[in-house]
Amino acid sequence: MAGSTLEVAPKKITLTFNEKVEATFSSIVLTNGEGKAVATSKAIVDEANHAIMRVDVPTLSTGAYSVTWVAVGGDGHRRKGDFKFTVK
Repeated sequence: MAGSTLEVAPKKITLTFNEKVEATFSSIVLTNGEGKAVATSKAIVDEANHAIMRVDVPTLSTGAYSVTWVAVGGDGHRRKGDFKFTVK
């Protein structure tokens, strides 16, 4: 999805990491092209695989979006990143 132009807006944003993610200290934030936060569900860590974190996304309009994430691993190290996508 990163850098992609999507014909259909995503219903979820799912991130997969190399190690277990601590839900309490981790987050995913979605913003629109104007930099305003889009209301999503709270980020949750998958119960079956603690290396997967996701949010449910409301219906998105056409436009550019940014995803910013923070993930804290079981070792306490904080990692962060971001990517963009466009809904056509």
